[in-house]
Amino acid sequence: MTTATQLFDLLIINLDRSYARWQHMSGHLDKLGFDYQRITAIDGNDISNQIINRHYAAIENRRCYFAPLRMTEIACFLSHRKALSYFLEQGKQDCLILLEDDVAFLNCPALRQNLNALAMRVANNGSVLVKLYAKRTVSGNLLQVANSSVHLVKPVLAPLGTQAQMWNRNSATIFLSKTSKFYQPVDVALQYWWKFGIDLQVVQPRLVRELSNEVGGSIISQAKQLPNIKKLKQEIARPWFRLKLWLQSRLHYYR
Repeated sequence: MTTATQLFDLLIINLDRSYARWQHMSGHLDKLGFDYQRITAIDGNDISNQIINRHYAAIENRRCYFAPLRMTEIACFLSHRKALSYFLEQGKQDCLILLEDDVAFLNCPALRQNLNALAMRVANNGSVLVKLYAKRTVSGNLLQVANSSVHLVKPVLAPLGTQAQMWNRNSATIFLSKTSKFYQPVDVALQYWWKFGIDLQVVQPRLVRELSNEVGGSIISQAKQLPNIKKLKQEIARPWFRLKLWLQSRLHYYR
């Protein structure tokens, strides 16, 4: 534990059976001197039909998405909801950094200063969600961050991924209230930020790196392969879905 100023809660989502990942994360965060807490992830192998029926909107999924959700995707969504609920109920700060267990902070002398500066900007500034990682550079409106060597981008199209995010209490509350039933993966749902009334932003340059290949690959992608005909149908439907999302994103961005 550290006595240095930390203006955010830090939670890490980790499966009980992914002990090696937790060893990596805890060792990494200890070395950086952060205070943090583990959130036990929901295991896709253990979800009851009752929980699935309570939260997974299968009809909306067939109508509005191009593929049924896998158990791992449902579990991932529920795990993020669990972490956000913990933050709202037991968090000590007004801002949360939520990490999955296959990332690492990019260690630089200004890391803590940058994170604290972001937390000060995000904490009480409406309903804000900041992505701390994007695989590629995103385009959009640049926003300055005081006392920081990074900036924020209001993206035309929000990037996929939920590896590392910064939430405030308003955005967490809104997201939880509107996702008791869901039909898309959590990262896809967040691309529709206007449906939640959340101000989604992306930090650049990114503050974390993604390590899934170094720690055994993506758990979500480790699913049984689909029959060829179903896979073909999904591959045909995917580009049309992405095109509609892109058009809607541009419409709401420039509105």
